Amino acid sequence: MKNTCFHLIFLMLLSAACADLDANVHNRRHCTQVTEATCNDMEYWDRLCTACDDTYDLNREYEWHPKTLLEGESVRDILTVVQEAQLTTEDGEGTLFVYFVPGHGEDAGLADTTIVYNNGNFANIEHYVPRIRFLHQAGYNLVIWDYRGYGKSLPDANPTPEQFMSDARQVWEYAKTQAPDATKMISYGFSLGGVPATEMALSNEQCALMLEAIFPSISVVTESAATVTLPETFLSAGEYDNVSKLKEITKPTFVFHGDQDRKFPIWASEKLFEAANTEAKDFWLVPGAFHGLTKGAIPEQGLTQYLDKLRAFLVEHAPDCLSE
Repeated sequence: MKNTCFHLIFLMLLSAACADLDANVHNRRHCTQVTEATCNDMEYWDRLCTACDDTYDLNREYEWHPKTLLEGESVRDILTVVQEAQLTTEDGEGTLFVYFVPGHGEDAGLADTTIVYNNGNFANIEHYVPRIRFLHQAGYNLVIWDYRGYGKSLPDANPTPEQFMSDARQVWEYAKTQAPDATKMISYGFSLGGVPATEMALSNEQCALMLEAIFPSISVVTESAATVTLPETFLSAGEYDNVSKLKEITKPTFVFHGDQDRKFPIWASEKLFEAANTEAKDFWLVPGAFHGLTKGAIPEQGLTQYLDKLRAFLVEHAPDCLSE
């Protein structure tokens, strides 16, 4: 059925002569869609309970995956004061909800390090609270945001590629005003989040770039969904071409991917790693890791392992991200 549907789309694309699928990759959920059913009846990891007038519960209790925590480990609460900002988009057509989550300060090496976290495609920030908790556990300061049309951000509509990139640049500029040290900022992208993460990193102001299970380009998305292969220029205007952007980024780059990822093939991340225009780079293939949170992606395969790998990369390849 999947291939049949895709081939039908393929024929429609041919009839149109050219297509731009960039704006159609989004699988967002706006806060106006939150109901009792989304909170109680959806699969455990997909539940959405935060209505537009509610505050995101960053300390929600979770039934962690069996491999996530070692015996005796726990995930600490976020007790620092989270700062919310509502940014009017540069085109004046939307409002971005952005949050600064200060680190706990107990790790002196990370006390001034800020990660701008760009989440995956599904839903909104609420779905990725476990990831926020994990990075806070290590001691990073965090900037997180609902993409335009996701969560609380307005309008309730998919962003165009130009809007998505503009919003990413705007959030990066905002993050610089909140970070304890603007020279120690990391752009982090998970899955679709690789698109804004690499856009942010084009400034080459970041001290490092971290890419978890992202895709090289729109053509790879279509190839992973069906056996049809189409030229990138046929499908996309190029705004989501992460490979081309990585060729322009010279700062330390960490690419990691799960060997059980069924969304994007392993060679997708290998292609990204090869494109990274820096000698200060590393690639980590994680055994047993799937793509999303539901089945258990990279951090869910072992929190200590995940955080240790991030720290080791910074020590070896991006020491400027750390405080002395």
